[in-house]
Amino acid sequence: MTYLFAVVLVLAALSLFRTGRLTSDKMELQNAADSLAYGVSTVEARDLNFAAYTNRAIVANEVAIGQAIGMASWAAHWKSIGDFLLEYNKYLSGPTLGISNAILPPLASAFQISGGVFMTLMR
Repeated sequence: MTYLFAVVLVLAALSLFRTGRLTSDKMELQNAADSLAYGVSTVEARDLNFAAYTNRAIVANEVAIGQAIGMASWAAHWKSIGDFLLEYNKYLSGPTLGISNAILPPLASAFQISGGVFMTLMR
């Protein structure tokens, strides 16, 4: 009877040891899988952050290009105002009895010079 109890006790101890070892191995495997998933997600997050920063840089570059084009267009328009004033002065000098000849050419010159300066700066 004592031997039977000893055999049952040894079998229970071996079963308990085996169950503990299995649980320990499962926990080790789960920790490794969690660590791998965390590492992969960190790399993916860094990649997505880099893509977001790159997209912001691309958008900022496009905005700067649009701003430069708008400024160049504005400078060309500003310069053309002087040309239009000189053209209209031909038709306005008669009805205004020559008063427009004193006002429009200097004004047109101011527009042409300032527009030319801005166009030169934009190049």
